[in-house]
Amino acid sequence: MRDVLHWLPYPQRVTYRVSALVQRCIEGLAPLYLRELCCSTLAVQRRGSLRSAVQAELLVPHTRTALRQRGAFSVAGPVAWNGLPVALRLTPLSHSPVFFSGLKTVLFDRGWAGSAPE
Repeated sequence: MRDVLHWLPYPQRVTYRVSALVQRCIEGLAPLYLRELCCSTLAVQRRGSLRSAVQAELLVPHTRTALRQRGAFSVAGPVAWNGLPVALRLTPLSHSPVFFSGLKTVLFDRGWAGSAPE
């Protein structure tokens, strides 16, 4: 049934929504207060020549062990974005439907990996 409907498990649905919001922040379509939380490693001094800058990764702020801090968008957004495949992160901004389709495919594969179809 899930293969026919192409539904995502709950953790992957959360990752999908957060990654979609980060993508809108990168495009400049999200509110300013959210765009400020998604800082590219390319924009930070002394990180422009690192591999993470070439792979379109976002800067993840250092947090303590509190779960609330790791669940904040300033941390969860960049962590979800950096966890995506590089080819998906480097999708041109004008191809949003391609990005969302690829994102759902990647998360579907991660969510139901190893389970037998019904």
